[in-house]
Amino acid sequence: MSRKHRAVASAVCLTFGMAGCATMWPAPYGQLAADADPVRSDGQANVMPPNAPSTLNGHWADYGGHQGIDILGEIGTPVLAPAAGRVVESYFEPMYGHRVALDHGVDEHGFAVRTLFVHLDRRLVARGDAVERGQPIAELGRTGMLAIAIPHLHYEVHTRAPQRFRIFEAQNPNRYWADGPGIVTCFERGASYPTDGFAATYPVPCRDVAWQ
Repeated sequence: MSRKHRAVASAVCLTFGMAGCATMWPAPYGQLAADADPVRSDGQANVMPPNAPSTLNGHWADYGGHQGIDILGEIGTPVLAPAAGRVVESYFEPMYGHRVALDHGVDEHGFAVRTLFVHLDRRLVARGDAVERGQPIAELGRTGMLAIAIPHLHYEVHTRAPQRFRIFEAQNPNRYWADGPGIVTCFERGASYPTDGFAATYPVPCRDVAWQ
């Protein structure tokens, strides 16, 4: 089964409760999507903390593409800024529902970096607002036609090379975690994180971690 077909099948399972779907649906915490491409420099599998909300779909470029990762959660779960930045989008549109985009400046290679959050239940920031890492910017939801009625956060990371005027390209979000590529990093209030370039923390709270 292709990645795209597996993602669609998972959505159908949740919506209609079909028999035999239990093996296709992750536990609430600690599981990475089966299609999460390994991005660690040592070639090992990506690492998901056991207390981090699970992902249903990963990032892929084939079969029309899935430009981000889908993080499962209950409606109203806080959505956290993965790094300091400024709000460049905050609005509602029919396909993706409530959406917020943040500009994070440039990474260590001089590439401009933005993050995108869609299917939100509620937006807590407005365009032009400055945000800090770990600040609630929205609440997880299932708005927009493409949410397929599944409560989740669709999270993307986009970069733009200096020579590409206004053209941002989606990247695998697992490449940018603060603990290193492929090592999902929970946000914890008071912890130290890299300050150079773009180093992201998980955009939803992890269980039993003080984030407020």
